[in-house]
Amino acid sequence: MAKRIVNHAGGRRPLAPSSTIWSGVTGIYFTFDKVDAEALVAGGVLREDEVPGVRYKCAFNGERVKVHRCRDGSVNARIDADVVLSRDVPFKRFLGDLLSDTRLSLLRGESA
Repeated sequence: MAKRIVNHAGGRRPLAPSSTIWSGVTGIYFTFDKVDAEALVAGGVLREDEVPGVRYKCAFNGERVKVHRCRDGSVNARIDADVVLSRDVPFKRFLGDLLSDTRLSLLRGESA
């Protein structure tokens, strides 16, 4: 599931998180390590106002989004899965189509 969240600008290759953190207390977080900030913005993972400054150790610490600038100019990001999925328009369209299908039944043995 996490491998097809967003694509880099131009759709060249999938932008996949480097790890997924499952926590019973805070939920699911995706981490992106050493990623270009512009790729995260172009892919819809981050908003422009969540990108930290260009200097080393600049950071953005939101409630469910944490982004830190590395020495080489790339960023490390830790983002709540709900935030990522809510910004993924194709996923939202798919889920909406799935839920609006009146022919779909999730109950075993139910007939139309």
